[in-house]
Amino acid sequence: MEADSLTQTLAIWGAITGTIGTVAGIANLILRMKQHKKDQPKLVCSSDFSFEHSSGSVRPQHRLILRSVGKRPVTVDHVRYFMRPKDFWQALFKKRTWAKKRWIYDDKPRASMQITEGRKEEIRISMPNGLTIPEIVKVEIHDQEGQAWKVKWPTAKTLAKEVHHEQLHESEESNDDRVCKVSGYTAGGKYYIYAHWNPTPRSKNSFQGRFFHLKNTKEYQAKLHEILEIQQPKILSCELDEIA
Repeated sequence: MEADSLTQTLAIWGAITGTIGTVAGIANLILRMKQHKKDQPKLVCSSDFSFEHSSGSVRPQHRLILRSVGKRPVTVDHVRYFMRPKDFWQALFKKRTWAKKRWIYDDKPRASMQITEGRKEEIRISMPNGLTIPEIVKVEIHDQEGQAWKVKWPTAKTLAKEVHHEQLHESEESNDDRVCKVSGYTAGGKYYIYAHWNPTPRSKNSFQGRFFHLKNTKEYQAKLHEILEIQQPKILSCELDEIA
């Protein structure tokens, strides 16, 4: 009986230690896989649409932002833009069209770009003649090892709004004492007014400017009307020295 009990105990203990060994082996394998994954290159890519405002004019500053979150550095080879085909059937089967290298534009950086862990790089979005940013459906970053990294890209409706800019108003009024110029425009779904004038009567070499940022069309129209109909005439008549 004692021999049977000892045999049973040893068998149970063997099963326990075997199970522990198996679990430890699996855990070690998982840890090694996670470490291997961390040691691989990885890019997180996004898009940013903004404008530079200067003296009543606007200049697009649209860009791709690349962040390296992997251990190994990534060397960018080119940016691939997938364009919306203009032909109906090609647009309907656009993936097949792209697979044939049609309606694809590859933009290669002018200088070599290597991104190391924790670093960020930016690439200006630039289209050749005949193509526009609203026609872009998706974007990929291709590295020199052949890996393609997807860029977070907005929907067509959002993209059209983000990149749209248009001059809405441009006028100039003057007399012997003063010159007052007013420009209004929209960019990225927002509205702007820039007014500038010579603060010192009869001295037209030095100008002062005021920039207004409006949330929507209603605010824009109301402010533009106020400047043109009320403040600008008073500036010209020297009743006011500043547009507010």
